[in-house]
Amino acid sequence: MDGEQVATVDVTTSSIEDGAGNRAYFDETYEFIYDQTTGNFLITDIVIEQTW
Repeated sequence: MDGEQVATVDVTTSSIEDGAGNRAYFDETYEFIYDQTTGNFLITDIVIEQTW
């Protein structure tokens, strides 16, 4: 959108291992837009996909 500041953050995370040494991995994408009224970035979209 015109004049809006948008930030996209891509991260890879993992869960805490269970007692058997298993761990889940995730690709996460967060999208933020800057709200000039409040001076804060607001989350507009979250996508989380388990990759293993």
